Amino acid sequence: MAGSMAALADLLRDDGRLVLVLTDQRPTVIEALVLAADQARLGVASLVQCGGDYRLELAPSLPQPDGFSGAADVAKGPPEDRVSNAAIAIAVETIRARGEPVPWPALHAAIYQELARRGILGMVAEGESGGASALDRVAEQVEIASDDPALVRLAVAESSQELWWVAIPEGLERPLSDRVEVAAHEVLLGALALSEDDYSARVFARFPGTLTPSAGLVAACLRSYASEPTPGYWQLRPEDLPDARLAERRTIIEHLLALGRRLGYSAATWSPFDAAWFDGAEARAVFVVHWQAMLSESLALSERAAGARPYMVIPGGRAALMSYKLAHNPLWQQAVDDSRWWFIKYRHVRKLVEQSEIDEYTLRTIVGLDPIVEQESAQLPLF
Repeated sequence: MAGSMAALADLLRDDGRLVLVLTDQRPTVIEALVLAADQARLGVASLVQCGGDYRLELAPSLPQPDGFSGAADVAKGPPEDRVSNAAIAIAVETIRARGEPVPWPALHAAIYQELARRGILGMVAEGESGGASALDRVAEQVEIASDDPALVRLAVAESSQELWWVAIPEGLERPLSDRVEVAAHEVLLGALALSEDDYSARVFARFPGTLTPSAGLVAACLRSYASEPTPGYWQLRPEDLPDARLAERRTIIEHLLALGRRLGYSAATWSPFDAAWFDGAEARAVFVVHWQAMLSESLALSERAAGARPYMVIPGGRAALMSYKLAHNPLWQQAVDDSRWWFIKYRHVRKLVEQSEIDEYTLRTIVGLDPIVEQESAQLPLF
C-alpha cells in the first residue's frame, strides 16, 4: 500500500494470485468487481482500502474459511437476510479488532471481502432476482446493516466523513492508531535511513487486511518521530531514542513536582498519575507524562482524577500527531472535553522551571497543543 497508486494496475504473483489496485473509490465499482470475481470462482483473498486506493487480491482456488467470528447466526434464512446479518457481524468484529471508530470505506471493504470469502455473494447471485440485480440486492442489504442498532454513526467535526462505532464497546483491542504509532517508531528505530515509501511499506506490512491504517496516520507518525537530513530519506530523531526519552520523562516529572511546590501545593507522585498537586488532602492537579501520543492510556484515567484538573504532558514533537488523532476520533475529543484535559509540552515545563517567579496565570499560558506562549501576538510579561 506504500507510495502512490495512481492508476488501475494488475500484478500476477508467483503463487497465481492476481492483485488489482484501483483508484476509483466509488462503492459500486468495487462491489461489482468483487461480485464478478466471486461468480468467476476467483476467491477474494483480500480487499483493503487505504488513502485514495483499493487493493483487491484474487486467488483462483482459495479454500473457504472456517467462518467469521461472531457470525454463526447467518447460516440460515434467505440469501438477502444472510447478507445483512453477516454484514452486521463483520462490521462489529472489524471495529472491535481495530479498537476505535472506523471510516466507512475501510468498513465497506471488510464487509465485502468477508461476504465473498463466506460464499454469501455467490448465494445471492444464484437466487431469484425479483427484477433487481444481485449487485443491487447485496448493496441494499449492506446499507440496511449499516443502520443496525448494533452500530453507531459518528460525525467528524469540520468533515463530511462519518465513522462507525459499536453500541456495546466490549471486547475491544488496543486502539489501532496507538498500535500504528508504536510500530512506526520501531520501524524507524530499526533502520539507519528510509525513504517514505520504504517506511510506509514496513508499517503497512504489520497491519494487513482489515487492520490496514489510513495513509494519513502513517505519514503523521513519520513526521512526528523522524527528520529528513537528506532529501528523500528519513531518520529517527536522536531525541526519540528510547533511553533519551525515558530520561527526559523522569526529568519532566521532577520539574512538575518542583513547580507544584513553588506554587504553594504539596506535590508527590500519586498512582496511577505521574505527579499530583495537593491542597491539603484534595488533589488540585494531576499529570500524565508520556513521550508518545498515547491518548487512550491517558483518557482511561479520567475517572481517577477525582475532581482534579488532569494534564497530559508530551514532547512538542507529538503535538501534531496528538491533534491528528483527536481530529479523527470524535470519541476521544469528547472525552478530552468532558473531563477537561489540558495539554502541556515538555519544553514549556522546562521554561517555567527557569523562571524566577511563577503563578497560576503563567501556568495557563503554556497549556494547549497550540499554547499562548507560541502565538506571536501574545503579550507575556514572564517570557
